[in-house]
Amino acid sequence: HSLVVAQLAENAANAIGANPLVARVCALFHDVGKTVNPQYFGENQRDRADPHVHLPPAESARIIRQHVADGVELAGKHQLPQAVLDVIRQHHGTTLVRFFYQRATAAAGGTPPDEQPFRYEGPRPRSKESAIISLADGVEAASRSLRQVQVEDVHGIVQRIVGERLADGQLDEAQLTLDEISRIKNSFQFTLLNMLHSRVAYPPAAPALQAKA
Repeated sequence: HSLVVAQLAENAANAIGANPLVARVCALFHDVGKTVNPQYFGENQRDRADPHVHLPPAESARIIRQHVADGVELAGKHQLPQAVLDVIRQHHGTTLVRFFYQRATAAAGGTPPDEQPFRYEGPRPRSKESAIISLADGVEAASRSLRQVQVEDVHGIVQRIVGERLADGQLDEAQLTLDEISRIKNSFQFTLLNMLHSRVAYPPAAPALQAKA
């Protein structure tokens, strides 16, 4: 996940004249806090049991949100640059842990709970590089749901994630122009389509060819 986010962020930073090296390095460390409780994050579960099944949604959201504070603590302990600490703090802004918020809503019979326990504490991204990483993080996570990579699907994901962040005010402090946001979206689409392109399903070799191999 972090490697893909780093590539997305580096390319997008180049596209708008931001610092691509800062974007790449910070992206590589943005989720380091997940190493404290890795079993609670979907990308680390694979065939393992999901521990969230037995937890109340608010507790699950608390654990998920905690990776930001854990990341800041680890980065400080190992004397990583201030730019890295800033991105770790800011890459989720004050966004909603939507999956568990929706689960809590369903458990309450459709009545939405208070959003505060389900929102990250922030602050929101305050630099162009931090904003790019925040967007790349969301886009990469959403793109993992694609079974087949189609141009229109990738376009839709990028448009949705960026649109949601704009509507939620998450980019208000990032000093990005509308033109820069457009170029970031185009860069994300180009990078994802080149990284996730479909491959031809080659037929198995004929028996005679297999025997000669």
